[in-house]
Amino acid sequence: MDFKQEGWLPHLIDAIPIAARKNHTSLYTIALEGWRRGLKVSFFNSKHEGGKRIGCTLYHDGNPYHFIGSSGHLITDEIIDICDDKGLTNEYLSKAHVPIPEGKEFGEAASDEEIISYSKTIDYPLVLKPTDGKAGRGVIAGIESEKELKNALNVVKNRLGYKNILLQQYVTGDEIRIYVLDGRVLAASNRRPANILGDGVSTIKNLIIQKNELRKKVPSLYFRPIKLDKEVYNNIRLQGHTMESIPKKGERVLLRKISNLSRGGESVDVLDELTEEQKNIAVRATQAIPGLVQCGVDMILNDETGSGVILELNTRPGIGNHLFPVEGTAKDIPKEIVDFYIPETKGVHTEESVVYFEFKNVLDTLKEKVVEEIEIRPYPGSLISKRMVIEGAKDVRSIYSKIEKVINAHELHGYLRVLSNSESELVLGGGTEAGVEEATARLKDITGHNGLELTAVDKYEAPVLAGFRLLDKTSEMGLADLKKEIKGIREIESVINREKARIKRRIDLMQKSHSWKLSYPIRMSVAKIKVAARRMK
Repeated sequence: MDFKQEGWLPHLIDAIPIAARKNHTSLYTIALEGWRRGLKVSFFNSKHEGGKRIGCTLYHDGNPYHFIGSSGHLITDEIIDICDDKGLTNEYLSKAHVPIPEGKEFGEAASDEEIISYSKTIDYPLVLKPTDGKAGRGVIAGIESEKELKNALNVVKNRLGYKNILLQQYVTGDEIRIYVLDGRVLAASNRRPANILGDGVSTIKNLIIQKNELRKKVPSLYFRPIKLDKEVYNNIRLQGHTMESIPKKGERVLLRKISNLSRGGESVDVLDELTEEQKNIAVRATQAIPGLVQCGVDMILNDETGSGVILELNTRPGIGNHLFPVEGTAKDIPKEIVDFYIPETKGVHTEESVVYFEFKNVLDTLKEKVVEEIEIRPYPGSLISKRMVIEGAKDVRSIYSKIEKVINAHELHGYLRVLSNSESELVLGGGTEAGVEEATARLKDITGHNGLELTAVDKYEAPVLAGFRLLDKTSEMGLADLKKEIKGIREIESVINREKARIKRRIDLMQKSHSWKLSYPIRMSVAKIKVAARRMK
């Protein structure tokens, strides 16, 4: 089980700092594209309902172009308000004759009886969702009976506190996210629900742990692990398994019904599989909302007819799923976005760029409200880079203190990080090959005089961090992110321990049962036969 990177964009592989991977992948990649084109880039705090969001500004010829998430300044508050209200969105789509699932919006005054009465006019299965819900929160899909609908209403309205809801027919088929910009379909991804793939050896519990480690290799999924909850346990049980079951090799076990990436889903590139009609529906959906020039369109496909229905429109869609699909080919949406907003820079190509900028300090500075806006240092241009290993030192900071003058004198970029107790990795990038060679020679002298050895000096082609950093996983993460990651690990451990205790109780009860005691002679005979068979081999 592994995620493939063959289809990813080379200039973005390993170029997304950990600090940007949580909620900022879209914004960072757009800023990175503009920065690599030589544009001035700054980040700022943007006020919005419920708090502040971090945005970025690209400057060209003194003109500012503002972005929040993946969306530019052309996406107005009015457009956002329409698309955030699923009921209102459906009104616009219906008027434009864009296909949507049959359903109805109910306000706070609607009683459960009124909603249940309406449900009898459409066919099961149904889906219940808040009109203002985000990231799949509050969505209950696959409702098969009136009893299940009553339970769903209790959860969504009473437990979760949503007032306005949308009840729709649950349309089966592949749910995909289509990215539309200026009337063009640029990308499409099938968002598979959280799942694991059996290997014939590992338990479901261990496969989930392995899958979460794999998700950390995908920037847009790094902070989106599969979390164990009641829904996951129920889906595992309905497929005839427990956490200790060992699925057959190649058997896919679905852990959820909804496919949001934040709920453990994963994206697969399916652009080439779309029919022209499906693309046309996606474009018409965005055109149904005045001024919606860029959008993430959620659609359910009908493979038999080659058509589909629209579920919702997202004004600030994450584009990480299109940049880092677990299967298929990435689409360079940041390039398309900057081309669209600042067409004067189209002639600047960044595909060969191997530099990216640090983001943790940007986040920390803005979150601490030290300043309202922070500018990124200018793009240093193309770099010639080398990778080397320093052997013999256990303290990475002591190494840095010895080589710092050389790095500063040659204006080198890169990082130094620990590989093991006695090895550290050093990556250096400079503007000229001669400058990098001279710096490498000086570093060999310095490390040699200090009882260290500089080895494995090779050309380095992966992206290099602008400036120079002592680098490790936690140094790129803010304190809040570190605390949340630790909390997430503890939650998974807690769930696994509870599942172990439950299975142990079942085993204890079974062993104390009358049938278990009666079968003791048979089990002992079988055990002796197995022992004898092994000896004969």
